[in-house]
Amino acid sequence: MRGTRILVTGGAGFIGRHTVAALRAAGYGVRVLVRHAGQAAAPGVEVAIGHMNDPASLREACTGCAGVIHLAAHTRDGPDADRVNVGGAACLIEACKAADCRRVVVVSTQSAKIERKGDYARTKAAADALFLASGLEVTLMLPSVVYGTLDDGIFGVLRRVVASHRVVPVLGDGRWRCAPVHVDDVAGALVRALDVPASIGRSYDLAGPQEIGFDALLDRIAQAQALPAPWKLHVPLSVSLAAADLLARLMKSPPISRSNVLGSNQDTHIDIGRARQDLDFDPMPLAAGLEALFGRIDDLAALRAEATALSRYLMGTAASPEIVQRYVDAHRVLLPATPDRITAFVRAHPWSAGLLDAAAAPRGMREPFRQRVLLMASVLEATPEHALRFLPASRSRFATLALLGWHGLRAVALAALGMPLYLLLRTRPMHE
Repeated sequence: MRGTRILVTGGAGFIGRHTVAALRAAGYGVRVLVRHAGQAAAPGVEVAIGHMNDPASLREACTGCAGVIHLAAHTRDGPDADRVNVGGAACLIEACKAADCRRVVVVSTQSAKIERKGDYARTKAAADALFLASGLEVTLMLPSVVYGTLDDGIFGVLRRVVASHRVVPVLGDGRWRCAPVHVDDVAGALVRALDVPASIGRSYDLAGPQEIGFDALLDRIAQAQALPAPWKLHVPLSVSLAAADLLARLMKSPPISRSNVLGSNQDTHIDIGRARQDLDFDPMPLAAGLEALFGRIDDLAALRAEATALSRYLMGTAASPEIVQRYVDAHRVLLPATPDRITAFVRAHPWSAGLLDAAAAPRGMREPFRQRVLLMASVLEATPEHALRFLPASRSRFATLALLGWHGLRAVALAALGMPLYLLLRTRPMHE
């Protein structure tokens, strides 16, 4: 099928974006189904505007395609789960038949295999049955917890919670087991399945090579971010279900659902042997995946030490874990991972931050250390509890002039004291 056009439903989502990239890398033409024109696709990717419950738009999207990778789903509980997941599956099946687009790779969920199902798991299981009975050339994929970016999916939620809270509520006893799998491994398996006739009519578990309990997963996510393991507040299953039901009545988009609770308290039998054999599936170990995502633990610990040193310099007190995490996240995107000599020294000797910042001031933003100071100041300024420190205060003209004079004298004194150290570090080889 290589070289043909493949339709991806849910192509703007987490797994969808990576699947689109994998399809293009494998030489396929790609068309994505999106609900709104504003959901931009990658360059070179066709866009079809439509909805899983709009038969006409689905027929148009399927026309000219040799196959479909079906990722679109409604993941929350409620009537929309039936409408999108089951009704949408029926519409897509008819659209595929009308367009003579017979090859379909369906992405389901491990939760479809559990005994006590919430709306999401129930409707996904019902949709799976429709596809397998449709007469189309269907392959069913059941991923475990998928990770691979800092903010997407349930893994992104767990990362943020662990980074910002020392106590993490756990729905149930924390012994639920999963096998986290990297999104690139999932996307690769979806693409390879298109060209494997033996996969038609079969279902495959897509999971990492190691299973891990939920409590242990939280600890690994913390460790990967150079953080201490969080305390776990285990909420009994019955209480968790009652809370989910109550929140569903009170809120339009509750933070937890009955499906969340049930899905994270029932183990499924995960076996990737068939995927290894048929799809050449060779998933990345969790340790390697976390290092690829977060970086080396030693590097992260040093970066957190840098954030703490800079916050102490700017505020006189250590920043909260949330501020440190925001600095780390912004640093990854905006600044080089390897520190310059000045920054490396400040990490080891936080007392030197003010001296070296003043000495480096004449070079402005050409000095990498000052870029890091500015980044921390920006993070603090964008945080409500610290913003007042950086906003101008109402003062008399005399008080303003006196304050400017004081800061000027202080800067000159710090620069004079820090300049010998600054010049030494600028000329000293990094390995010394």
